[in-house]
Amino acid sequence: MENCSRCSKSLTFLNRRKVRELEVCSSCLRDIQREVIEEKVSLYLKNKKDFFPGINKVFELFNKDLGLFKKDSLEKPKRLLGLEYFYLTDKESLKRLQAEKGLDNVAFSKWKSLEVSKINLGHIFLEDLEKLRKLILHEGVKADFDNLMKVISDHLTGLLEDELDKTARILADGVKKLLGEGINKENSLKTLVRTTHDSPIKDVREEMRAGGSNPLFIKVLTEHLGFKTNESEVSRIVSKELEEIELEDFKEGMSSQKQGVLGDFSGLNGFQFQTYLKNLFEALGYLVEELPLSGDQGADLVINKNDERVVIQAKKYVKLVPNNAIQEVVASKEYYKANGAIVVTDNEFTKSAIALAESNNVELWDGNKLREVISEIETKAKPYRALDLNKLSELKTESDPKVVSAREKAADTLFKMSSMVGLKPGDSKETIIKKLVEAFKSQSRPIGEDSLPIVKIMSKKYFGIDVSIKEVKELINRYKTKLQL
Repeated sequence: MENCSRCSKSLTFLNRRKVRELEVCSSCLRDIQREVIEEKVSLYLKNKKDFFPGINKVFELFNKDLGLFKKDSLEKPKRLLGLEYFYLTDKESLKRLQAEKGLDNVAFSKWKSLEVSKINLGHIFLEDLEKLRKLILHEGVKADFDNLMKVISDHLTGLLEDELDKTARILADGVKKLLGEGINKENSLKTLVRTTHDSPIKDVREEMRAGGSNPLFIKVLTEHLGFKTNESEVSRIVSKELEEIELEDFKEGMSSQKQGVLGDFSGLNGFQFQTYLKNLFEALGYLVEELPLSGDQGADLVINKNDERVVIQAKKYVKLVPNNAIQEVVASKEYYKANGAIVVTDNEFTKSAIALAESNNVELWDGNKLREVISEIETKAKPYRALDLNKLSELKTESDPKVVSAREKAADTLFKMSSMVGLKPGDSKETIIKKLVEAFKSQSRPIGEDSLPIVKIMSKKYFGIDVSIKEVKELINRYKTKLQL
């Protein structure tokens, strides 16, 4: 009589099972199935932090209806996500939602944009879930969608708690360094708001405006800084401080056009490229409608300005963009009742695609055209904004008060960022440069030549380290090479 390959118990006709080419008992089979599923789920979630908002969106549906996920089908959750998207495009539904939330037009527009992003990420997650199940089944392990969701829920809860704790510790350390002995509850919260608002990552700011950062702020204040507070108090102070920031930005921008930091698009995936184009057209003054990733009828965005209504298709391609992209956007133009159509790519178009576009009045933006538009936006942008580290080369005179003032402001902002990536008094100049390079890499914004004096000022002002611009440049290049920037 044979024995179980795992526990060595005797196998009988009734309890004999086979998995991964192993003969095991029915009890061990359940353990192996759980281990395989947990292994694959853990590996999947490890590199999907950017997708957590979308995954959480799907879990909102799952928690409302535990029977939503059938054993072998995701059709129902996909339909429900599509329905949620419909509510965000239907005028009557939008009016009702805005009234329920009590938000003004600007805040509601930002909330809506955030929700659309979550729905798009949710669609991607559901597609990944189907692939994950196939992968597990391929290894001979039974995996139903409802069981997969439960395992993902367990792993996700732990990951989110760990991430929240880590972020809270970093922010608390930054607040302590910035405020020193003058630290109190209200100043701490205001500092958290301004530090987070300064982030170049747009979604962070929008999440905060919609109240999504309040749990993090409460954790920082209560668990790491020792203050007592509650959701109501935090919401009140955050809202008030955001109003102050908006007034300051408005006052500062009255004499010059607002700066929009677009950054580089070369390392983006398809979904990120679509979001990048949304920000680009908003910088050009358009009202942008995001469309769902599935069932988009051949367009990714619809942009509106005055009498213009244009459908946009984003193509992040390694190869030349072919004919079908033109055919799809022509069809979407009629579907969305637009009077214009543009296909945007980071690459180039085939000759036949160019010919088809000309005959159908479709505008084509290849990589060169896209860079020209970005350059025009940056040229018109205000050159003295604190986070605008790459515009200072236009100011030729080193003694120009505007140069000095802009660099001082930028150094202050850079110090806020340095606190958030773990820099502390006593760190060497090598450590300072290394962590700054890593931080900028994570935001897809390499440190440019014009930032060297700013790093020098910050090092002296906040860390007491004298370092020459030549040294800063050499150290940056050294760590860029190590990180393959």
